[in-house]
Amino acid sequence: MLPVFEDCIVEINEKHGKGYPMILTGPAGRQSGTLHLSPASASLRADMARLKSFGTDEEFLRHLGHVLFTALFPPRMLTAWRKNKQKIADGRRLRLKLMIQPPEMAALPWELMCDEDGIPLSTRTPIVRYLPLAEPARPLAVRPPLRVLVSIANPRDQAPLSSDKEKERIKSALAPLVERGLVHLMISEQATGIGLLNDLRRGVHVWHFIGHGVFNAHAANGSLAFENESGDTDMIDAKRLRILLEENSVRLAVLNACETGRFTLDPLLGIAPALVRAGIPAVIAMQFAFPDTSAVEFAGMFYRALADGYPVDACVSEGRKAVIARLGLSQPDWAIPVLYMHSPDGHLFVHDETGQKPTSPCTNTVTIRLPNPADFRHMDTQTLRSLLDRWLPPPYTRTGAGGMRGDGDTPLQGGDAEIHQLIVAARRELARRQGCASK
Repeated sequence: MLPVFEDCIVEINEKHGKGYPMILTGPAGRQSGTLHLSPASASLRADMARLKSFGTDEEFLRHLGHVLFTALFPPRMLTAWRKNKQKIADGRRLRLKLMIQPPEMAALPWELMCDEDGIPLSTRTPIVRYLPLAEPARPLAVRPPLRVLVSIANPRDQAPLSSDKEKERIKSALAPLVERGLVHLMISEQATGIGLLNDLRRGVHVWHFIGHGVFNAHAANGSLAFENESGDTDMIDAKRLRILLEENSVRLAVLNACETGRFTLDPLLGIAPALVRAGIPAVIAMQFAFPDTSAVEFAGMFYRALADGYPVDACVSEGRKAVIARLGLSQPDWAIPVLYMHSPDGHLFVHDETGQKPTSPCTNTVTIRLPNPADFRHMDTQTLRSLLDRWLPPPYTRTGAGGMRGDGDTPLQGGDAEIHQLIVAARRELARRQGCASK
């Protein structure tokens, strides 16, 4: 049985006074709280340095996971968290969506949190870095085969990678689906920027990058190490990569390169957030170096779960479990992958089960998913006004008092009624802001 999730959203806002205001929203309602955790504290800096050096053991990781958990869930928030777990129906699970505004908070490894029982939270409750955007996520209705592109860059002037092992594990995981014509696997070795552009024109649904990633602290910029024509390094930064990947059929990017999960002071410069903003509904990246053995285990289980129809955040949880099954809990490898998501429910594809034979290239249609009104309060005013301008042209027209009516006296039905509700919610949010500004 496929897992079914309900959202529990925790918003961490900019620092105010001595802490960071938080709001928890879930099936059991809302609760506010304050996050009291200083990334600049000597103890946390020492813990982070030890974590990145992989000089850890199970006790240390449980300690750090508990520090993060208790910071995110102070007493009142913890009570609300428990109520939300009790509220959901039998057979359902919670998905924890983190909406984090301060970059210094986003840089912390929240995926490492351990619950009250000392068990990694992310293996049972998917942890998502959720980015609400003005453009709605677009799940892709795909007629098989699903096209998966694996780009491998191993420049000769970089440390050599065990890319062959991960490549073979991906091929093994997808082999049954390839044989049934449900997946078409494309592998591009010695990946270059021009080569990626050529590959994307073939209609790619999942892009998996294997290679090196770096973060330039001085420029606050992340880059992927592609190859040039001579086989040496061609660093393609987040902005260039966003340009390459905009306006295409990719719905999932998996970046197996260290520090691609870094959320920089300018979110557009972080590789994973930049790709989400380019229109890719889900991006998996690594917040620090991902050992090859763990990457192989994670990729194999992740793609098996994706092939079984799991939502992408549940696939990540399955991959974490596979790493723990092989290596145990003494190393932080299971917490290294970070999932950035704009898809509201983690379902990236809708499979066309008409029984027609696979075609190549595949034929696909795009279904537009309307945004969630709950996201409006996190959008800036200009974005909200842009949404209204997009929705209000015919059959909608403005009325004198700033209201809205349908075309003539025709009642709004079906999709029109949904848009009507979104317009009303957006107007209420704008009115609330105007009221606050006038006080």
